[in-house]
Amino acid sequence: ALTATADTTESAAPAEDAPATYTVEDAKADRASWRAVDPERLFIFNTNKGRILIEAFPEVAPKHFEQFSTIIRSGDYAGTKFHRVIEGFMAQGGDIRAINGVGSGLPGIEAEFTFRRNPEEMPLDYAIGERDDADNGYINGFPIATRPLWLAQDLGNETIESW
Repeated sequence: ALTATADTTESAAPAEDAPATYTVEDAKADRASWRAVDPERLFIFNTNKGRILIEAFPEVAPKHFEQFSTIIRSGDYAGTKFHRVIEGFMAQGGDIRAINGVGSGLPGIEAEFTFRRNPEEMPLDYAIGERDDADNGYINGFPIATRPLWLAQDLGNETIESW
């Protein structure tokens, strides 16, 4: 697993609505329902508020995965702050430039909002609706929106666009 350290700021805006409260028991699932996480896809952030675990999906955004992994391995995230936190929604941080004055030194990369997948090689683990018509589902626990399977079959193309 790749590990980084960061701090949260106390000045983060509080949430407008209180987030739902869950217990450890609520989060527990039958062990048979769990799957192993590849350590190369696991990012661990140790913060002064606790540990954050992020499982990456490199097939969806391979350039971003590689660049994020490179920065974490370099140690450049150490000492960065979460400068924008919205409770129960998101935390934004990792401003390397604020720490070292120059940033990561890596080139900017284009956005990877969509990807093409072969449904035979990367099927929806859980389709929402009928499998051939589903335009939403899950792959490895990640929510995916996608063109329906029949479109790839109809067009004679083995891949479909997903996001």
